[in-house]
Formats: sequence, C-alpha cells, structure tokens
Amino acid sequence: MSVDHPSRSRRRTASILFTCIFLLVWSALAASQESDSALRAALPAIGPELEQQRDHYRQAAQALARGDRRAFAAHMHKLSGYPLAPYLEYADMSARIDSVDATQIAAFLERHPHAQFSRTLRQRWLDHLAAQRRWPEYVRFYDADLVSTQLACRYGYALFQTGDSERGAAVGIPLWQVGSSQPEVCDPLFEELISAGHISEEVAWVRYTRAVFNHQYGLANYVSRFLTSPSYRQRAELYLRVDRNPHEIANYSLFTSHTPEELTLLRHGLTHLARSNPRMALNHWNRYHQSHTFDTAAEQEISSALVRALYQAGDRDTADQYLQQIAPQASQELLEWRLRLLVEAGDWQSILHWSAHLSATAAFDSRWKYWRARALELTGGSAAEIRTLYQNIAGERSFYGFLASEWLGTPHQMQHEPVPVDASQLRNLANREAFIRIRELLHQDDRDWARREWHRALSGAPQQELLTAAKLAELWGWDNQAIAAMIQASYWNDIQVRFPLSHRDSFQAQARNTGVPVNLLFAIARQESAFNPDAVSSAGARGLLQLMPATATETAKRHGIAYRQRAELHDPIKNIALGSRYYMDMLKRFGNNRILATAAYNAGPGRVASWRARSAGELPFDVWIELIPFRETRNYVQNVLAFSIIYAHRLGLETTMLTPEEKGARL
Repeated sequence: MSVDHPSRSRRRTASILFTCIFLLVWSALAASQESDSALRAALPAIGPELEQQRDHYRQAAQALARGDRRAFAAHMHKLSGYPLAPYLEYADMSARIDSVDATQIAAFLERHPHAQFSRTLRQRWLDHLAAQRRWPEYVRFYDADLVSTQLACRYGYALFQTGDSERGAAVGIPLWQVGSSQPEVCDPLFEELISAGHISEEVAWVRYTRAVFNHQYGLANYVSRFLTSPSYRQRAELYLRVDRNPHEIANYSLFTSHTPEELTLLRHGLTHLARSNPRMALNHWNRYHQSHTFDTAAEQEISSALVRALYQAGDRDTADQYLQQIAPQASQELLEWRLRLLVEAGDWQSILHWSAHLSATAAFDSRWKYWRARALELTGGSAAEIRTLYQNIAGERSFYGFLASEWLGTPHQMQHEPVPVDASQLRNLANREAFIRIRELLHQDDRDWARREWHRALSGAPQQELLTAAKLAELWGWDNQAIAAMIQASYWNDIQVRFPLSHRDSFQAQARNTGVPVNLLFAIARQESAFNPDAVSSAGARGLLQLMPATATETAKRHGIAYRQRAELHDPIKNIALGSRYYMDMLKRFGNNRILATAAYNAGPGRVASWRARSAGELPFDVWIELIPFRETRNYVQNVLAFSIIYAHRLGLETTMLTPEEKGARL
C-alpha cells in the first residue's frame, strides 16, 4: 500500500510563516502576562495577622494529632475568624465521635450547612447513631444529599423503627429493586419490607427482569418466590428462557403483546442471538422490525450488533449489504467502526463511499475529513478537493489539524483566546467564603480537602463563574484544577490556562539529562495527570507522569536513581526524573520512534510489540495509529503528539509533530 504526500518543499518555503506565527503567539502571551499581573493585584492581600493565624492553625493541628488538648485549646483561642478554624473543630469532634453529644453536632452542622466537612461529619455521626441503634436521631440527622446506599438503607430501616413504615417503604423499595445484590447493611430494611408485605408481584417483577438481564440467576431465582400468579410465572419463565437461549425468539407466537416490556425482551434476545448466529438473528429482526415498533435507540443497538457479528463471522458481504440498507438510520459509531476497518484494509475507494453516509456532524469531524483526503490521494482524486479538505482542518488545534498543516507546509494554528475574566469578577469570587477556605487549605498543603471544597463550590456553576474559577486556580498555581474547570466550562481556546508550564525547571532539567524533547515530556504529563501530583489511577499508577510502582522500581535501578517507596511518586521532582527516563527507555526500545514509544508508555511495550508483529511493518504511520486496538491508547497517542505541538508553541520551539523518518516509517 503506497502513500503519496504533498510535496515537502512547501514546508521549506513556509519558514517565514512559522517565524511570524511564533512572534504573534509570543505577543499574545506577553499581553496575557500583563493581564495576569492586573488580575493578581485584584486578589485579597495577605496581611501579618493572617500569617499569624496560619501559624497557629498549623500548631493547633499538630497539638490535636499528638493529643495535647491544652496546647490545642490555646492555639484555637487565637483562631477566631480564621477560615479554617471550623476544620479543627470538625477534626476534634470527629476524633471524639463516641463522646460528643447530639446538641454539639447539630449546632456545628447548623453553623456550617454547606461546608464539605459538615457532610463528612454528618456521615460519621450517622454511622455512630446506627451502631448505637438511636433510630429517632438517625432520622433527624439524615440528609438524602449524601447519596450513599448504606446510609439510605439505614435511613429506611430507621423509619420503620420509628413507626413511619410508609416512608420507610418509599425509601426501601427502589433500593430493593436493583438487579444485583446490595450490601449486607440493607438486609434489615429488606426484611422489614418483606414482613410488612411491601414486595408485591409488580415490585418483584422489576427486580426479576433486571437480575435476568444482568445474568444474576441466583438473585433471579430468589426473587421468583414473590411471583406467585400464573401470569407472572409465565412471563418470568419466558424472560429466563430468552436470556439463556435467545433462539426462543424464533417462536413468534410468544411475542404478540407489543408492550414496552416485550420490546425490551426482544431487543435483549436479538442482540444476544447475533453473537452466536447473526444470520438467523438478522432474519428474525427483519420479521420483528415489520411487526413491532421499536424506538431509535433499540433499532441502532440491534442493527449495530448484527452488522458487527456478521462481519466477525466472516459474512462481510451480507454485513455491508445490510449496512448499506440501514445507513441513513445507522449510528455514527457503527459507521465509524466500519470506516476504521476499511482504513486497516487499505480500501480507499470504499472509504470514499462509506464516508458519504456520515451525518453532517460526523462528516465535519477532522478525523474523517483527514481520511477522506488521504483516500482521495491514494485513488488519484482531485488535487483541489484534497487541498481543500486539508485546508479545512489545518486551522484546528488537533492531531489531524496539525497533520494536515504539516502536509500543506503551513504553520500550526493555536486559536488562542484568553478567558474573558476581569479583575472585579476575580475579586468577587476570591472573596467568597468557600474560595477563601480553598486558598487557605492550599496554603496548608491540604489538597484533598481543597479539592472537595472546590468541587462543591462549583457544582452547577454557570460558565462565567467556572472560567473565573479556572483563572483563579491558575493564579494560585493549582494547574490541574484550572484545567478541570476549563473542561467543565467547555472553553477550549485559552492555551495558557489549559496547557500550563508546571514544574518547568524540573522538566527542562530532565529533558537535558535524557534527550527527550521537553515539549514531549510536558505533553505526557498533561495527558497523564493534567499536572495533579496526587493523581492515582484505578490501576495504581501515580503522580504527574502516572508511573506504576513496579515500573518506578525497575527504572530507578536501571538508571541509579534513589527510590524506596511509592509515596515518593507524588513528589514531582522524583516523578519527573523517573518518568522521563522510562520514556527514554521506550524510545530506545522502539528505534527512537515517538509513535511507538508513546503507545508503549500507555499500553506497555509488550502490547506494542505484538501490534507491530500483527501489522508486519506494512502500515503507514497514520494508519497504524488509527488502528491501535485500544481506544484509550489510540486517543492517548494522538493527544500526546498534538499536545507536544501546543507545548512547543508555549515554549517558543519550532518543530513538527513527527519527524520525516517517523512519517516515512512502515509500522
């Protein structure tokens, strides 16, 4: 499969344009810095009295930790009006939860009704009341906003114990009806529901169907005891038969009621049958599609299951014929899945055909404009149309936009637009109680509580408030929350806030030590953790560059870096030192190819080696990226490469996203 590119000579003639664009970017950033100075001046001043209170707070916290109540009281006496004094009250009461009385708890919660620490204290107090079986007080202190299954189950039980069985049932029935087992703490409530006769057949039927669809057959068998009438018993038997043997949908006489329940069961049976016998499932679907009326979501789910199963079964002609038939109604996800398979096959003519079926929204996506342009290149299409497609996306700040601009030899476009925040907006937000507390928590290096306060303060906030908060976080040096607020506000074009130069000295030092471009190291950190040094992934990766402890240990030994425990990975300096060397190792392993090294950093070098073996070195670089089997890794590689260009601009570096060697390599 050959690959033709626009002439690289255009890139050489564009150097003057690159110079101009960098001057423009730096002028914009300089203006932004002047604006930042004015905004910083609007922040509340930190006077000597506040500094003294900060010191007393630290000493009070230390005294409380070592159990010195006399010293604790002495320092607390000097904290009148300090924003974080209630945190020490909370910590004190939380530590003495077994001896504090309800009046003290109630008074504290009343004084601080919206504070995050009040929610935590209320949860601990409710746990204490439940352990003491003080059910009237439990009902009094319960707050549905806590959103906890365990607390809700205890609340429902407490209502029964205080004689309010009607409200207890209203709380308990939805908890009982879930399609999986609930925590043991819910058992007393469920026993009350059963003994009081609240589990009717109608109530039980909801849980039965959910259990069956979740393949929780033991739970379904238990729930079936509540289905005593012949009608419900027959329906239950049919549900179980269809779930375990979807061929049952061939018996059309069983499905004549046209109820929502029946449509749901048919949807379930058809998608399950498609996995084992897609041809048969398609035949039944053609029949039911005429006799029953399904909503759009159901039609798209069933159609997608059929097309994918037919393709995987090797019946590609039938799959494509059916997809052609339903193309106007097919989900965009299904069409994009088919297009990706065509990219893998190098079937450029078919890409032109199927891309025409994309919705207007998807067709304007830079990904598919790019691949349509590439398909036209490889099928001898119109040079004017190819150039127009590339020009349409070359202005975007994205992976495909940057690729298009490099094919055209034109400068990358940053589209930088600073957030519209003025000094008065910033001052007003910074002076709100919640944000004063957040500022002080950050000063006390208590980022966990600061994050909780931040999320609660901005829950449901309008866009302008989110943008102001993002700018405030940036001025505080709290870059990961600034990034999060920008995402929450859906404001994408302030590259200064969204792509900060956090820990710049450490990144530059490690770039010199390893030879890894500094803009690439910044890009990895931005993608991995958004510069949150406390980040821990579900797999256990930690810190700015999200290193697994085992990987850190191995890397430290290989490069002679002192490292003893995983907690060190939350130290930015240590994390950057280890992460940059691990990436350097990946570059060495994969021939200095940033595509492969970046994929390996995310998915592991073993997987990347297996993907290369599968492609047998026959794929162009952009096709190989598009066909990375893991969506997470595919997006990861594209984001890191695109972010590296954004950071190059932020750092005043002139570079391309990939080298000519990387673009010319077969992977």
